[in-house]
Amino acid sequence: MLHETASVGARIDEQLRRTVAQSSSVASDDDVRVSRWVCVFDNLAQARNLMVEFALRLEPRVFEESLFVGVSTDGRNFLGRRWYAPKLDESAMRWQTQRIFFPLIDRQSNPNGRIAVLWELRRPRRFSQPIGVIAGAVRVERFDPPVGSCRTLDPAMTVADAPGSGRVSKGVNLPPYPDAIASGLAGHVERLQQSGVHWVRVEWQGRAGNGVRAATLSGRAAQLGYIDLKHYDILLALLCSGEPEIAVLALLDYATSPDDGWRHRPKQALYRAAFVEQAEFLARYYGDRVRAWEIWNEPDHSNTYLPPAEFARLLAAAASAIKRVAPDALIVSGGLSSAGVAAAAYLRQTLSALVSTSPDAGFDVLGVHLYPTIEYRNGAQVIREPSYLYAHQPTVLARLMRVLAAAGFADLPIWVTETGWNRAGDSGNAANLACSLIAAKMVTGVEQAAYLPALFDILYKETGWSDTIPGVEKIFWYQYNDVGLTAQEAGCNDDGIAPTAVVDWWYGLYSGIDPAAGIVEPQSNRVACTFLAYPDAEAIDRCLAFGF
Repeated sequence: MLHETASVGARIDEQLRRTVAQSSSVASDDDVRVSRWVCVFDNLAQARNLMVEFALRLEPRVFEESLFVGVSTDGRNFLGRRWYAPKLDESAMRWQTQRIFFPLIDRQSNPNGRIAVLWELRRPRRFSQPIGVIAGAVRVERFDPPVGSCRTLDPAMTVADAPGSGRVSKGVNLPPYPDAIASGLAGHVERLQQSGVHWVRVEWQGRAGNGVRAATLSGRAAQLGYIDLKHYDILLALLCSGEPEIAVLALLDYATSPDDGWRHRPKQALYRAAFVEQAEFLARYYGDRVRAWEIWNEPDHSNTYLPPAEFARLLAAAASAIKRVAPDALIVSGGLSSAGVAAAAYLRQTLSALVSTSPDAGFDVLGVHLYPTIEYRNGAQVIREPSYLYAHQPTVLARLMRVLAAAGFADLPIWVTETGWNRAGDSGNAANLACSLIAAKMVTGVEQAAYLPALFDILYKETGWSDTIPGVEKIFWYQYNDVGLTAQEAGCNDDGIAPTAVVDWWYGLYSGIDPAAGIVEPQSNRVACTFLAYPDAEAIDRCLAFGF
């Protein structure tokens, strides 16, 4: 099962190995064959993390096989994850790099920094087929995050005629694990810098292959190891120490942990406790680099729905936990999926529950998402142009602002954490027209580029609490690069289209990569030109007249 192992500085502890075996009831199960390997590391008292990294491949098997990898300070209680070999009707998992991080934050119970790493393979005794769980290239290292403090960053620009000082920011939604390209993560960040991006919104999540199908969490707070801390450390170092500096809005939601307990009412309290614990840890760990934390994503949407009272409890508890370790943190309420009638009702119920159960808790910024929807129509036709923002006067955000004011949240800043248009109108993909969700909203690349500055102007200049108090302070364009989604992922389930059909999700400032077509680095779309040019009207005109 294990090969090509290399653990510099580790030693096998036979006494600990025997202790682990004796304390496990599984070892006495005649139907299960259990193999264990234990390595012990000393002198880690000053480390911030222990990282266990290895390559893993899983082959389908008719019987159940699993691999558990865990870390412990006492040799008995191991926190970690368990991977299961796929069933025969499932696909094999190709080689993937897996990382488990063990934050070394409890100095009192482990003053000597002694850490044990356990590998446990379980398989039925009655089968003699080759093992379907294959791991290799094992690496264990102490990892300390880069030194830096960009927590107070707030890059901005001045927009004439915007309420107050006119200081606002333009951001973009960045996938946490962008496509692997020759220029690496640094190449993606360099494009953001060249595009005039002030902020990025990034979801904290595990890598592909670490999801609920591949891994099962074990032990209290074991989901902390699900997040690839080293990857985010590197990303943050590139963003906040580059030129120009880019600030980060960290999104914590259902993707931050593979547990789906939030979907089931009997499990919500347990899920909430784990989510809050994780939020507190991440705020402590990244507190010198991240100040703004968004709690949940589209809590009012059917795919990610939380009842208003439960969202209020989650928001209040997470906000309180984050501010315990970072008192000056900014808490952004998870972006509502729209500014429509249903979203306003959801916000009203959430605020009522929040005020009644946690009057001293709350949030500092309202998050909202704005896209053309069937709620904004001219007859039967969806209004795709930015004029849909005038469906309610002075803009569609006025409805939400009235709800905020009535609940005692007047003058609260608003961040539009997602907005944009899909330029799939330039695609010849027939699946786009078959998907009503895409067909009703898709535009051309020229329209997308023209609509961005118009939307920015409306939201920045015409949405204010007063002439001196701005409404919208930041807008995050959706998204950094184009992607292709399956019809199921895109929400085309009711359109009679095959779930595996690929549709174009072309909201990006940049293209996606397509090695088969010779595109190995993201290419600028026309909208990247107007994003960079804004708010310079002459520069915007040049983008639209001559391309980019």
